[in-house]
Amino acid sequence: MHADDLDEVIRFIRLFDTDDARHAKNYFKWYLAKARPAGHLNLVAEERKTLLGVGGFEPADDEAENVYWISWFYVHPDHHGTGVGTKIMRAVSRAVAEVGGRKLYVDVSANESYEGARRFYDRHGFEIEATLRDYYAEGEDCVYMAKKVRQLDTRRSGH
Repeated sequence: MHADDLDEVIRFIRLFDTDDARHAKNYFKWYLAKARPAGHLNLVAEERKTLLGVGGFEPADDEAENVYWISWFYVHPDHHGTGVGTKIMRAVSRAVAEVGGRKLYVDVSANESYEGARRFYDRHGFEIEATLRDYYAEGEDCVYMAKKVRQLDTRRSGH
């Protein structure tokens, strides 16, 4: 993600969640000001200058060794099922492995409208680890999903 993507990315995220857009704007401003800090990555998927999806990751915290969280992962509904999300997820998983990540988490609403998102993460190796009751609002739980990150074998064959 580059500085010239910021406004379009925030408008894109706002299509899905206005609260996320507000938080994302502050985060992305920090991220860009820090010149893409280590352990953070944000990707933009475009085709012919049309934003198709966004996704990335960030470190959990200092106490969780080599643990990362998916951040602002959205694919435009017109492009669901086209492979855009899979390409972003593969790039994110590969990048987490490259920085030595061992586990990748995502949180998603338990509401029925997020069933597609939970199925997507399930297809990409995430499993439910916890449910926080009434987290987002009364009657709206938060589901924590995680997957172990396969470490890349950086050794050359034959050596």
